[in-house]
Amino acid sequence: MKKGRGLKILATLMVLMLIGALGSVYALKKYNRYKLEQARLKNIAITKDIIRLYVDEADKMGVEKIQLNWKELAAISAVKANNYIVNVDENEIKNIAESFIIEKQSGGKTYYGAKDMLEVAADLKFDDKQTSRVTSYYEQLDDLGLYSENLKKDSPQRKFVESVKPYAIEVYEKYGILPSIVVAQAFYESHWGESVLSQQAKNYFGIKADTSWKGKTVTMETTEFHNEKIKDKFRLYDTVSESFDDYGNFLTTHPRYRQAGVFEAKDYEAMAKALEKGGYSTAQNAKGEKVYAIDIYSIVRANDLMILDSTVLKNKFNKQFGNS
Repeated sequence: MKKGRGLKILATLMVLMLIGALGSVYALKKYNRYKLEQARLKNIAITKDIIRLYVDEADKMGVEKIQLNWKELAAISAVKANNYIVNVDENEIKNIAESFIIEKQSGGKTYYGAKDMLEVAADLKFDDKQTSRVTSYYEQLDDLGLYSENLKKDSPQRKFVESVKPYAIEVYEKYGILPSIVVAQAFYESHWGESVLSQQAKNYFGIKADTSWKGKTVTMETTEFHNEKIKDKFRLYDTVSESFDDYGNFLTTHPRYRQAGVFEAKDYEAMAKALEKGGYSTAQNAKGEKVYAIDIYSIVRANDLMILDSTVLKNKFNKQFGNS
């Protein structure tokens, strides 16, 4: 009888040990799944094609209302989709974009601003972990774009953009020209600060010394139309800051640019087309077609310059109305 009781106890212990072992295996599997999920969520799962979707949607909003920061849209979207961002369609991106928009009425006009990214996260009831991931994803997108090689911190393109960004913002605040366009034109005309004209004459915009110019000049070779080389006089400046300020003044004081719609344009594509229409450049392709607007537009997108527009336009709105 004692022997039978002992066997029962042994059997019970074995069952308990088996249950414990199975429980440990289950707990280990659950823990491993958790670790795998955390690893999956750590880095934003984004591709160039997906980036293009967000850039395009932010640009569409720029035409209709206000230029948005596509990286903020992507960061919010990735968290909302649990990092399955590849499954997010255009309608969902548009809905997220709309959640950033602030609309105000004043003097019979409608003005648009944009919420901060973390404000949108709060509106969407993200918890602390989700909000932390929004910030992390946004930081990961810093050097990612349609041409990520241009956005690396040690690239000549990124260094140039960072060096002239303060001047571009000053031009916007003083003359109303979008900073994306200011930087893109300086980028194009000076070959990101490496041209002889920009280095020797501090002339970053290829502005010629016409009869209205009373300052110093320099004569250099230039290209007109399609690879036609000529020599001409250009304006010479003492500082880079002077070059940028004179560029803004040049566009403002020459009526053809206002008539072409430069100062009515609300987005960088429209402003690039207006500059071409106003005759800023004679650049053509081999077929004799004007290509300046396309070139400037492409530079903006390749270097994420539209994010500059997003920042200054949002700041302008907040200064006028406050963000409430």
